[in-house]
Amino acid sequence: MAKPENINNEKKSFFSEKTRRMFRFGSGSILSLIAVVVLFVVVNVILEQLPMSIDVSQNKMYSLSEETIDKVEDLDTKIEIIALYDRVRGEADSQKATIIRILDQYERYGGDMIDISYVSLDDNPGIIADKVPDATLASSFKEDDYIVRNTKTGRVQRIAASRMFTMELDYSSFQYNIVSVDTEQVVTSAIYYVMAEKIPVIYFSTSYGEDELDDYKGLTDSLGIYNYDIKTIDLDVTEKIPEDASIIVFMSPERDLTDRMYNMMYDWLTRDDGGDAMFVFDPLLNGGKLANFTRLLAELFGLQVNNDIVTDVTGNQLASAGKDSYIYAASVEEEEGPLSDFTSSTKFYAFDSCSIKVLAPVGEYDAGKLIETRGTESTCTDILTGEKIQGKATLAAYSQRLNTNNRVAVFGSSQLLKDDVINKYANTNTVGTFIYSAFWMEDMFESGAEDIEVKTNAGGIVAVSGTTSRWLAAFAIVIYPCLIILLGVVIWLRRRHL
Repeated sequence: MAKPENINNEKKSFFSEKTRRMFRFGSGSILSLIAVVVLFVVVNVILEQLPMSIDVSQNKMYSLSEETIDKVEDLDTKIEIIALYDRVRGEADSQKATIIRILDQYERYGGDMIDISYVSLDDNPGIIADKVPDATLASSFKEDDYIVRNTKTGRVQRIAASRMFTMELDYSSFQYNIVSVDTEQVVTSAIYYVMAEKIPVIYFSTSYGEDELDDYKGLTDSLGIYNYDIKTIDLDVTEKIPEDASIIVFMSPERDLTDRMYNMMYDWLTRDDGGDAMFVFDPLLNGGKLANFTRLLAELFGLQVNNDIVTDVTGNQLASAGKDSYIYAASVEEEEGPLSDFTSSTKFYAFDSCSIKVLAPVGEYDAGKLIETRGTESTCTDILTGEKIQGKATLAAYSQRLNTNNRVAVFGSSQLLKDDVINKYANTNTVGTFIYSAFWMEDMFESGAEDIEVKTNAGGIVAVSGTTSRWLAAFAIVIYPCLIILLGVVIWLRRRHL
């Protein structure tokens, strides 16, 4: 029997056409999904390797200033920064975590010229001795401190852990809170220090009953920020002024210069290769006299330190009301001198000050006033005779030798240079005058860190503003949702005929 002609000789497919279409388009969707996931992973891996981050903290707490970025990018000598703690444990501490994030920025911009490491003293107790050749300096390092080291010269600067932040005691909770993040300022200052060719040295005398430097830690720390070396010296046992001395400071002496020391200071302050000095006096209420100090300043610099105590009417009125007795004072506006860059007529408080008289310019010097009382109702009372002189009183002055350029600054009170008084009254203008006077004495010296502002802490509030906020908003509200929608449309177009 013959076969029907309409019989299909081809074998029937195991999968129907609809199944094959579903498999084809379904596999395409799966491959697209896999591709998106792979792309997402690859992009994140690449971005993870890039030094990219957005600092949305208030005051840009984790970002470096342009001054610091320029400095570290221009380094031609490798700088080591060694944190004396373990990084992993440090990141678990909120304060150390903040410092670590900032140090990461130094490594980012410094490239091969900045090497930052974290070394626990438990794991490597010999790291300090290895990196700090000076035994005296090495003994000052403690756990959680930072070593900043110039690998070429070996010069080292210690950053105490406490200097990275300014803390303030909250009397309601009796806990210390962060007022400002000082990390960038102190780290950049330390880099300037170890890179500097010359470091000015300020010697504080300890020979004549001067106050302990522990009472002036805020002042000495501020001088350290501006890259001054701070040392102490017993002048009565030294044969000559040290060659590295730039400035000698007498901080509230109670006894007079010996004749030998008078001659040594006279010689040092009149030589071309000599130096400068700062004198901070307080009224000697016991009636003592500092005749050699007074003679030195009067003969060489035209400044007379009076044996009196200054009061003023407003201060007395406050005292009678049960408040502390103030002397209201202001800086003297001048075109040249230590305060030429100071804010005009900056306000001061003073306490227990003696007065200083600027003598007529009959010698080889040029003298001027730094701080004087604001009103004309101040009274200067001689401690020995009780004689009273009314009118404006000078509380700080300066002078320089015209032929040798040696310079001095004289203060009538040490009170507002002391930590406890500053902490009580929150007025650091006298400290500013002291530091500006040091700048004036070393007029060729620039720290490079003075323009770097500390970052105030606002309780961890995140703030986004300006360009950053617009970009973040655009990505979160527009770009990211559009990408998701676009991907969904593409998949729908591929599957709509299934």
